[in-house]
Amino acid sequence: MHIDSHGFVVCPKCKANARTAEGKPIPICPSCGVVFAKILASSPMSKQAHDEEQDDDTSTNPTWKERFITPPASDDTISDHDMWWVRAIGLGLLVWWSLHFITMNWHTNEIGSSFMHNINLVFHEAGHLFFRPFGRLIMFFGGSFFQVLWPLILAAAFLLKYKNPFAASVCFAWAGQSLMDVAPYIGDARSLQLGLIGEYNEDIVDMRSERHDWHNILGDLGLLEKDQLIANLAHNGGRLMLIIACVWAAAIVYAQYQSQRSEKLED
Repeated sequence: MHIDSHGFVVCPKCKANARTAEGKPIPICPSCGVVFAKILASSPMSKQAHDEEQDDDTSTNPTWKERFITPPASDDTISDHDMWWVRAIGLGLLVWWSLHFITMNWHTNEIGSSFMHNINLVFHEAGHLFFRPFGRLIMFFGGSFFQVLWPLILAAAFLLKYKNPFAASVCFAWAGQSLMDVAPYIGDARSLQLGLIGEYNEDIVDMRSERHDWHNILGDLGLLEKDQLIANLAHNGGRLMLIIACVWAAAIVYAQYQSQRSEKLED
């Protein structure tokens, strides 16, 4: 079967010329009427090209391990070995940081006095502004929602755009800590004991029930009596996210260690 990169030179059936006088390919044999496109589609060369194209597509789509476990290659400024140590130390700090929050009791609002509370508070207040156009209930919910959503957005960016799963695991841990940070606020929905931003005089304090996010959210939903249960769910959900983040980061560090060990054995 005579085929070049532009199609048939001669008809594979009757051997008639499959080119014009100028050398351009024609779609149908002028002698026997064979449609060359159909023959090309079923030819072994076409199938091989299709298989190679599929192989190329597969190679460009990373596996779940490459996406979630394999860290990016180091640049010229730092070796892979040194980068492993950076991540290993970062893992130790992440575990220590996570344990610090996991052992907290939300009933005492101990987490509210941590430095992370002030960081989360910035995104909490920004959430109120972003979601204000969507109505009163969504505006109240937007503060707590956005302070958890923002680190998840960063985690997705590190994972999908920058191909850096270790950084993504750290951001996922931040999201878990931020969810735990919301728990005391939820649990305060009925008692209204936590002070709110801007309570600089007694008149503002007396308006706490009108300004308290979760008092209004749960009150509007008829779930005010479930505030303790929902707070526990948020607290334990955040704990679980911290544990997952630490296991994830540890898997990345271990995978890089195994990779470097295999390279040394091959050398």
